[in-house]
Amino acid sequence: MFASYGVIYWHPDVRLWAVAAARFVKPGGMFYLVEVHPMAYVFDDSPGVAGLRVRYPYFHAAEPQVYSTKGTSYSEPEMTVESELEYGWCHSVGDMVTALIDAGLRIEVLREHPYTTYRQLPFMQRSDDGYWRLPEHADSVPLLYSIRARSPL
Repeated sequence: MFASYGVIYWHPDVRLWAVAAARFVKPGGMFYLVEVHPMAYVFDDSPGVAGLRVRYPYFHAAEPQVYSTKGTSYSEPEMTVESELEYGWCHSVGDMVTALIDAGLRIEVLREHPYTTYRQLPFMQRSDDGYWRLPEHADSVPLLYSIRARSPL
């Protein structure tokens, strides 16, 4: 089973999500998650912001984060969006790992990556490899993470 980029952010309870996801992994089967690192969600993403500044909490809260998205789309920058607000929940890496373990999966690999697949912050720059990085902190802040887990036999 594979889950990717932003799937966790939309779920208020990562434990319930992990239980549901684990049900679809056959005994001995692999589960692979590639996700936006929750550290990347803490930074101010306001238009015109020029550097790293903490704006949002890292740790999960019962109430969602509310972001203004009027006129923008992370998936299609040229598209105009009618909706004005976006709701999401940050889940720490520890929350995610614990939820997968509690759901019965065995963690085999956890990696953190200093790049992302889209321009998450206005001042990010695209590298020659196609990934987006922080210009002043290119390899010092995690922006994606990946987990490979397996269901026991």
